[in-house]
Amino acid sequence: MHISIICFSLTGYTTAEKIKKSLQQCGYTADLFKKSKYLEDSIAENTAVWTGHHFKTDDGLVFVGACGIAVRSIAPYVASKKSDPAVLVVDECGKFVISLLSGHLGGANALALKTAEILGAEPVVTTATDLHDRFAVDVFAKNNHCAIFNMKAAKEVSAAILAGESVGFYSEFPWTGSLPRGLKVCTPEDSGKPEAGIAVTVHRACLPFTSTVQIVPKAVVLGLGCKKDKEAEIIRQEAEACLESESIYQEAVSQIASISLKKEELFKTQLRAILRAGAYGEVSILYPLITSVEEFKRAKALLREVEEELADFGIPCGKVRQGVMIETPAAAVLSDLLAAEAEFFSIGTNDLSQYTMALDRENPRTEEYFDSHHPALLRLIEYTVKNARAAGIPVGICGDLGSDESLTEFFVKVGVDELSVPPSRVLPLREKIRNID
Repeated sequence: MHISIICFSLTGYTTAEKIKKSLQQCGYTADLFKKSKYLEDSIAENTAVWTGHHFKTDDGLVFVGACGIAVRSIAPYVASKKSDPAVLVVDECGKFVISLLSGHLGGANALALKTAEILGAEPVVTTATDLHDRFAVDVFAKNNHCAIFNMKAAKEVSAAILAGESVGFYSEFPWTGSLPRGLKVCTPEDSGKPEAGIAVTVHRACLPFTSTVQIVPKAVVLGLGCKKDKEAEIIRQEAEACLESESIYQEAVSQIASISLKKEELFKTQLRAILRAGAYGEVSILYPLITSVEEFKRAKALLREVEEELADFGIPCGKVRQGVMIETPAAAVLSDLLAAEAEFFSIGTNDLSQYTMALDRENPRTEEYFDSHHPALLRLIEYTVKNARAAGIPVGICGDLGSDESLTEFFVKVGVDELSVPPSRVLPLREKIRNID
């Protein structure tokens, strides 16, 4: 956080210097400016011009002097809670620290408390939610690194909370813990829900309340595929068009990603490390989320390339077994073809179950529809095991179903070779297997 401090007298300079040094020790970037003919190195520009420049570029301004100077200096530049920097006023003797502007989103309240602690001064914070120790939606957004949209609705939410009225809360994402006082869980379909509410969302069109303040987390990964050396401007335009078509805020994007096989250098680095480790013992590679035979063949080809590169440099490497994690319906359906290429299978039941049933297994709203014994899932498992055995390769079960004793007999009878389970489940499963006829 970059802070610019300005003082107007010798006494004020002493106070300002103390603030600057202490903030720097706390990890802030802080600069001190002087505006007085009685102080050396005084700035030549007038205070209003100085303020205009630093108001646009800095995270916070601290005026060490009269409150009126600060008010008149910042007045022409005040624009929005979302863009204005934090502004503090400290009297020249360092007795009071006033959070003047952008208390929540700009961080002025927090900065005022820190500055008051430095000076042993009295912090002056006037935002109502802080005075009454109530939930503030803009503070929540800032502390959780989320964007916030519809500041008018944010004011209405705060006003409702302070008046003791219920405020709706809706989230597109699972959440844990208890809600702050005054918030009520709602869905877009609920009748009689509060008029003002908060929506944690990445979608512009998600407006479940008459007055909705949107909290937008960085929860979107934008998948991107393009040819090498594609112009950056074209990529930007395509990305923006994609987000616009899906009504997704740009602020929700946390990163842009491509599949690992496109990033072959990174993938080959990983393979190189595995091969070198293989020189000291048996090593196996299990490729996840395979959906086609061609994808698996390409991964194997890259491993051969890396083996040859290591051999050229005389670097020892070991034999590596290559297997496929069967965790997509596509891989299960193609398991007869994949078995001809792989040295072993591991059936990832957690992902295979959710992809087969098109359900998010971690979403509490879809829990009732999730069936780990669904006939389609069990058929895919049995089919995969059958193909592995026909090809003469071992096949194991991993994921939660491996520990499910109600399925142990099924796994044994279809021909599963091993179960991957937590240590605490080993003895009960051994006993279960011993008692199977």
